[in-house]
Amino acid sequence: MKAIDLSKKIAIVTGGAGLLGRAMCRGLAECGADVAICYYSQKDMAEKIKAEIEEKFGVKAMAIRADVTDLDSLKKMKELINENLGIVDIAV
Repeated sequence: MKAIDLSKKIAIVTGGAGLLGRAMCRGLAECGADVAICYYSQKDMAEKIKAEIEEKFGVKAMAIRADVTDLDSLKKMKELINENLGIVDIAV
């Protein structure tokens, strides 16, 4: 049984390819959340985490490059997440 049931929830993890971000992505996926992994420069790691959590936890995931200091980049990220996963419920 899951400690917390996040089934049907959508989470975004900024810095999702970093050390702490990867742990957050895994934890959210383990609880059943679909996860958007936001990265800036670690595309390979973000794609690796995406594949891992989809396979291990059976959730949907996406890796998306975004600059969190740029408003236009954030708007584009939001649109892509909404189109591919749905409306974000959890932001980390």
